[in-house]
Amino acid sequence: MNLSEVAQPNGASNARLNDDLLWLIFMKNTQLDDPSHNRLATARCSSQVCRQWRSVLLQASSIWGRLLDLDELRKMPYFWRDMLAERIADALLWIRGPVSVEMRPYFARVLDEKWDRIQVMDISDYEYSYDGEREKVYAPLLRKASNLQILKISIAEEDLRDGSKRWFSLQGRLFDNHAPFLDEIVFHGISCKFQPNVPWLSNLRVLSLDRQRSTLAVFRLLNAMPLLEHVRIADLFDMMILEDEGVELPSIKLPRLASLWLNSPYLFNLLPFLERLTPSKDCGLYIGQSPAGHGSFLSLQVELYVYTRMLEGIKRYMDGYFKHHPPTSLSISVGASVRITIQDYWDSQESPALFPSACFSAIFPLNANTNGLYQPEEWSALPWLPKVEKLEFLMSQAQRLLHGFPLIPLLSALSSVTTLSTSEESLLFIMKHLNTFKPALLFGSISSLSLVETTLAVRTAEASGNTSKPPLFPHLRTLKLAQIRNQNYPTTSTNEVFPTFVLYCIESGIPLSVIDLTPISSQSLPGVGFLSHPRLRHLTIKWRMDVPGREPIIREDRCDSEALNGFQLRDIWRAHLLNMGFGKTPPERVYRHVIPPMMYDDD
Repeated sequence: MNLSEVAQPNGASNARLNDDLLWLIFMKNTQLDDPSHNRLATARCSSQVCRQWRSVLLQASSIWGRLLDLDELRKMPYFWRDMLAERIADALLWIRGPVSVEMRPYFARVLDEKWDRIQVMDISDYEYSYDGEREKVYAPLLRKASNLQILKISIAEEDLRDGSKRWFSLQGRLFDNHAPFLDEIVFHGISCKFQPNVPWLSNLRVLSLDRQRSTLAVFRLLNAMPLLEHVRIADLFDMMILEDEGVELPSIKLPRLASLWLNSPYLFNLLPFLERLTPSKDCGLYIGQSPAGHGSFLSLQVELYVYTRMLEGIKRYMDGYFKHHPPTSLSISVGASVRITIQDYWDSQESPALFPSACFSAIFPLNANTNGLYQPEEWSALPWLPKVEKLEFLMSQAQRLLHGFPLIPLLSALSSVTTLSTSEESLLFIMKHLNTFKPALLFGSISSLSLVETTLAVRTAEASGNTSKPPLFPHLRTLKLAQIRNQNYPTTSTNEVFPTFVLYCIESGIPLSVIDLTPISSQSLPGVGFLSHPRLRHLTIKWRMDVPGREPIIREDRCDSEALNGFQLRDIWRAHLLNMGFGKTPPERVYRHVIPPMMYDDD
């Protein structure tokens, strides 16, 4: 139930519901499953629908106790905070939202006076605070937490006068070693120490910690939490873990673990977790590198056997997770810092929710020492590759050294891909592998070549390769240009690679039918004049029109010269009129047409 539904007249007074059923409906409104849902406003509006609804709501202190939304209270008149406190009475509290400078005194008072009644707290504290203020605000966390079930706190680093940063640190025994009902604890930007022998640790399902400096201490902590389902260890920094052979880490079994999120400035700090922790058979894995790291696997000089162990650990998680969760979407990126990342979601539009969530995303060892480490036959035979239908492939430079990583065999095995989101540097890498991009094309404008001349150039390049290769992505239907040329390392111009790849698809019998340019602004669109050729009229091109101060319009056009010319002229004219203050705000909609765009009205 949302605010718009409550505000509509629906004859509620004539269709009376049982009070207990109404209470359940109003209680459902208090759930924290949708951050954009204004739960407090919905409850206030519901209390004014009719006498029965108001009576049920005003008597239900447990409902109002769950509606302590700091952001919404900040927008309301000050007296409403006291009114809400009266309606809450002695109920358990759910507190969520950002702790702004304005709301910090109110939040601090509630935390101090009502700490023993807080059941759920999910807050972020990113705004400025004076020295020592946060220590006073969060001091209640060192007291007994008799009813606390979920605690999520995210705090920004403090900027010091010398230009350095300081993390907030809790000094003392967390919860005074008493939190019998605590189920989730998620800390971002907080450094604290846990005592591994306290009873409440054994009940935890979700754990997220930052700024850990001892791998051994983390292992002892995890060993006391057999029910864990989601674990995140971020910014782990333990330089001695690979050097100190005298450290004996315990082997840990977490049979319920569904996701393991690991992050460190130096990725080799994470090796013990991959080797000595036994999760569930389908446990997801996220491996990232925190900004404090300089370089990637080149950051430390280590022996080849360490690379081998790291790869074996990552691949063990990958095989187990994808065996039980075959991916339909896959993202492969080759970054400028000599790294390759494989994950089962797209950064551009399908990133998983913040921790906790089960996914796979890992940076693979990649430098001069990894030549010969990867076996192409093994990677091309991964059983889940043919199940992938949507692929995001991004490469920062077409000349990027892969140091033995079998990228082409991996791409070749993705035989069921129907949607490809990629960049021009990535397309150039593909075309060079296929021997369909001659060096001569790098120095000329493809737009100045006729389609026939380009076709001959491609065929000549194919013949010079003396090899017959099956087409990549034989079922490709949608090509999405997600990124324009790399400005830092420009290899070729926008108007060369893109047309050549489209032509390659047509010549290879690939059923390409849609070219999606919507991620690119209309001012930065690549040259599309070649799409007006009769052989390409079966294609549909999608793009967006950007007008300052207006919502973008997503357009779809057939690839003919009339429509393409009309699009370009219409963009210029519409932008000019709107900048001059004429015309109505264009609605966010999709225009589908096969006639010139100038022929339909602006509604």
